[in-house]
Amino acid sequence: MMLYIRMGITVLVGLYTSRVVLQVLGVSDYGIYGVVGGIIAFIGFLNGSMSGATSRFLTYELGRETEGKLKETFVSSFWVHLIIAAIIFVLAETVGLWFLYNRLVIPEVRMDAAFWVYQFSVASAVVGITQVPYNASVISHEDMDLYAYVEIANVLLKLLIVYLLIIITTDKLILYAVLYFTVSFGIAIYYRWYCIHHYEESRLNLIWDKEIVTKMLRFCGWDLYGNGCVVAKQQGINFLVNIFFGVALNAGISIASVVGGTLSGFTGNITLALRPQIIKNYAQRNYISMQNLISQGIKYIILLQACCTIPFVLEADYILHLWLGTVPPYAVVFCQWMFIASLFSASNGILIVAIHATGRIKYLSYVSGSISIIQLPILYLLYSNGQDPAWAYILGIFGGIAMVVVNTFIAKYNISSLSVRQLFSSMIIALFIVGLLTIPFVLIQQQVDSSILRTIGVALGYVLSVGIITFLFVLPKNIKVRIIKRMDFLHHK
Repeated sequence: MMLYIRMGITVLVGLYTSRVVLQVLGVSDYGIYGVVGGIIAFIGFLNGSMSGATSRFLTYELGRETEGKLKETFVSSFWVHLIIAAIIFVLAETVGLWFLYNRLVIPEVRMDAAFWVYQFSVASAVVGITQVPYNASVISHEDMDLYAYVEIANVLLKLLIVYLLIIITTDKLILYAVLYFTVSFGIAIYYRWYCIHHYEESRLNLIWDKEIVTKMLRFCGWDLYGNGCVVAKQQGINFLVNIFFGVALNAGISIASVVGGTLSGFTGNITLALRPQIIKNYAQRNYISMQNLISQGIKYIILLQACCTIPFVLEADYILHLWLGTVPPYAVVFCQWMFIASLFSASNGILIVAIHATGRIKYLSYVSGSISIIQLPILYLLYSNGQDPAWAYILGIFGGIAMVVVNTFIAKYNISSLSVRQLFSSMIIALFIVGLLTIPFVLIQQQVDSSILRTIGVALGYVLSVGIITFLFVLPKNIKVRIIKRMDFLHHK
C-alpha cells in the first residue's frame, strides 16, 4: 500500500514536472538531455547486472537466516560496486566522450551544454552504482514503507527543481542537470545513513569473501550479457531515431519514456513486493508457496498493467495535448505502441525473479538478451528502407511475447516442480479478461467526442470493470473471504 501511495504522488508530480521541464527547456534541449543521458545508461549496464546479483544474494541469505554470511555478502558486494564505479568512470570519460562528440547529432551551439549534462550524468551514474547494495538491503528487509517515504521525498524535491528552473536565469539545460544530480546525491546519502543505523550488515569493513565474490561475479557475468543487450536495445533505439530522424523525435521518445516509466511503476510495485518472498521461499525450499506467488503475481501484474495502459492508449492523443500543450512529434504514437508492448511482456518481471532465485541465469540472459539485441539490426533495416519511426516499439510486441514464452520454460527447467500449464493459464486468463473488457470501451470512444469527461469515464470505467471481474473470477476464495471480513469490520467500526 505504501508503494502505491508513493506511485500516486509520483504520477501526479511526474506528469506536471515533465510538462514544465519540456516547456522550459524546449523540444531541442529536452531531446538533447534524453539522448546524452542515454550514453551513461548504455555505459552503466554493468550496474544493472550487479544490482540484480546483490539483491538476489542478500535476500537469499536473509531467507536462510545466516547473519554472518549476510554481512560478508553486503560488504563484499560494496567493494565490487566501488571497483565497477571506477571502471564506468574511466569508460565514460574516454569512449563515452568520443561518442558524444563524434556520433551524436547535436546542434553546435548546444555542444557545451551537452558536455556539462554528460559530466553530471557521469557523476550520477557513479553515485548510483555505489548505492546499489544499500537499496538492495532496504528491499531485501522488506522495508517498503521507508522505500516509499524516501521516493516520495525524491519526487517532491524534483518538483522543487522545476520551480528553480523557472526562477533562476541561467542556461536551463545545465541547471537541470546540476539540480537533478544534487537530488540524487542527497537521496543516496540518506539511504546510506539509514542502512548503517538499522542494518548491522551494512557497516563497512575490509571483508572480501572470495567465495561470495566469485558467485556474484559468475551470476553477474551471465546477467551482464542479458542486461547489456536490453540497455543496448533501449539506447540503440534512441540513437537510431536520432540518426535517421533528428533530435525532435528524441523528445518524443523522452516523453514516452517518462510516461511509460511512471505508469509501469504501478505494476513494478507487485514485482518489488513479491521479489523478497519468492526468493526466500526458494531458499527455504517452499516450492508450493513459491508457485502460488508466481501464478497469482502474473495475473495481478497483467491486470494492473491493463488498468494503467489501456485507458491511456485509448485516450493518448487527448491526454498528451491536455498535459503538454505542445506535443513533440510522434510522442503519442510512441506511447501507444510502447504500452501495448508492455502489456504482453508484463509477466516477464515475475518470471525473471523466479529464475534469479535459483542463481542459474545462463539461459535466461543468453536467450532474452539475444531476443532484445536482434531487434536493433532489424530496426536499422526498416529505417534504411524508409519505414515509420513507430517500428521501434512495434518490434517490442513480438520480442516481449517471445521472451515470456522462453522464460516460462527456463523457469520450469530450473525449478522442476513449477507447473508450466498453471503459469500459461494465469497469463491467458488475465489477457483474455483485458481483451474482453477493452472492446466496449473502444466502441464507447468511437461514439463520444474527445473531452475530459470521456477520458475520466473511460479510465474509471475500465479500472472498476477490471476490479469487479478480478474479485469475482480471479482472486482465490480465501482472499475473497478475508477482504469481505475486513470490509465488514471497517463498516461496523
